[in-house]
Amino acid sequence: MFVGWIRQASLEKDLNEFEKSCVVDKNLVLNSAFYNQSLCFGIYEGNLLKGLISAYCFEKTILINNFYYTQELESSLKTRLINILLKNISEEDKSVLVLSRGDEKSMFEGFGFKSLAPFKQVLYSGGAVFNFTNATSKAISNENFLPTLKRVDTKCFAEDRSVYITKSMFKTSSLLLSSELGYQHSYALSKNIIKLSPWIMQEDNFDDGEKLLRGVLYHRGLKKILAFVPADEEEITNLYKSYKFEFLEDYELLYKNDKPDINTKMIYGF
Repeated sequence: MFVGWIRQASLEKDLNEFEKSCVVDKNLVLNSAFYNQSLCFGIYEGNLLKGLISAYCFEKTILINNFYYTQELESSLKTRLINILLKNISEEDKSVLVLSRGDEKSMFEGFGFKSLAPFKQVLYSGGAVFNFTNATSKAISNENFLPTLKRVDTKCFAEDRSVYITKSMFKTSSLLLSSELGYQHSYALSKNIIKLSPWIMQEDNFDDGEKLLRGVLYHRGLKKILAFVPADEEEITNLYKSYKFEFLEDYELLYKNDKPDINTKMIYGF
């Protein structure tokens, strides 16, 4: 097995083969490699991609935004992948963040990561009944999406993430919804799955949050909708439960170095 920098020239072809083994956010991987190849690494068996990891640098934090591997990949190789990324992160004064699956948590803890907040993976497969009126549609138009994104997201994460969201995360399939109190981005993760990420609201604005959820279900409800929500924020989890989302795997938002100033009460979809 070879562990090292991602092979940029063949990355798209490699990902097409790789996603036969697992669901991959291919667009985000390609953009991560394009904007900062120095923080994008892979594991190869011959010419076959077996695992990958990447990160994005913000002003105060570094986000590990992709971590994928085939089911049969040994734990020691996953650990090597994390290790090579962390060794190439030179700005040790920044917090490093990762949304880790429950069974990955111990690997990251071995590198000094600590828990910031528990999360849950949730999935909508249909079944919710609701009205979606013209008034609701007008209330969540994307007319002020970008200024709302910048204002609300910066308040939640205490730094400006707007360039990352609009350049690395946006796709041709992106659906942009917003009100004065929050914004929501969703996009096609695969042919059958829509991912809700990111979705950020001002604190204690359940009514606007419900309007945005109704909006995405109205536009996307014929497909499965996947999201990651803070498990300890009861108002947010109850909103998803009320619209028939199934609660699946446990996840953990982890950090290394200084504890970041993130308001999880504003995160409706990480």
